Amino acid sequence: MKIWRLGAILGSMKRTVLTIALAVAFSTALFAQKAVAPADEPVAFDITLADLHRAAASGDDRNIPADRALAIDAEVGSVTVRADTDDTFTAEVELIGGTWLGEKKVELYRAYAVFDGTRYRDLFSRRSATRVQAGDRILILAKYLGIGVDYDEKTPIAVIEGSALRRM
Repeated sequence: MKIWRLGAILGSMKRTVLTIALAVAFSTALFAQKAVAPADEPVAFDITLADLHRAAASGDDRNIPADRALAIDAEVGSVTVRADTDDTFTAEVELIGGTWLGEKKVELYRAYAVFDGTRYRDLFSRRSATRVQAGDRILILAKYLGIGVDYDEKTPIAVIEGSALRRM
């Protein structure tokens, strides 16, 4: 009789463990879904560098909110200082990223972030020992400006205006 009770207890434990495992698996699947920020949120966390790149490539940027901030993580491809005087500073940062498509092909994403104002000088000036450089991984809080044209004067590219930056 003691063995039967032990079997009943173990059976009950198996059901409990199985229930917990299924609940964890289900909740993990829910959190893995792409987050969609409501339109009244001040920051659109659901817009990525890939979204910006695809909008520019297609010429259709209707899904990129111009009235909300974007939080974009990317790698720095290049930094070009456009103006650096006592009163002005403008840096243009090429953002790059990508994803593997299968084992042999990579889809590359690009956009430009413009940082305008002397408060950004220490982030990008060659005189700064802590400047952001090509290869750095960064997170940018930015505003979407629109679709511009790359330096080849043919390729459309998304342009954002950076307001804050953090190395990752």
